[in-house]
Amino acid sequence: MKYMPQPMITGFTAGIAVSIFLSQVKDLFGLRMGAVPAEFFARLGACAHHFADFNLAAAAEALASIALIAALRRWRPSWPGFLIAVSAAPYLTASSCSLPVTSPRRWSSRRALRTQTCRARRRRASSAAKRSISASVL
Repeated sequence: MKYMPQPMITGFTAGIAVSIFLSQVKDLFGLRMGAVPAEFFARLGACAHHFADFNLAAAAEALASIALIAALRRWRPSWPGFLIAVSAAPYLTASSCSLPVTSPRRWSSRRALRTQTCRARRRRASSAAKRSISASVL
């Protein structure tokens, strides 16, 4: 980096930033399209062509996450804004869309139910094996 001119580093960084942003436009606006082309202008054209598939809910969630990150950087700079936004977004989406969200308590009850079911299967299998052994001995 010592021998690289600063305008070259700035240009390369800006180009990569634009390329990364264009690769995320599909998810940012909730566009329904297949694979995104790798070339810059082809990617830009594909996003413009599919912009009729704009999903307002996906865009609102993305903009709310960006606003939350910006607000946390402004008022609480020591807090991990990206982590908080990524963690909060699914819960906000689920609550605003009335989606069922399972809590860890329900996970543990499901695990207990699964464990009981497995134990019952093992008991049935072992009793069936004992019966077949006792039948073969007789």
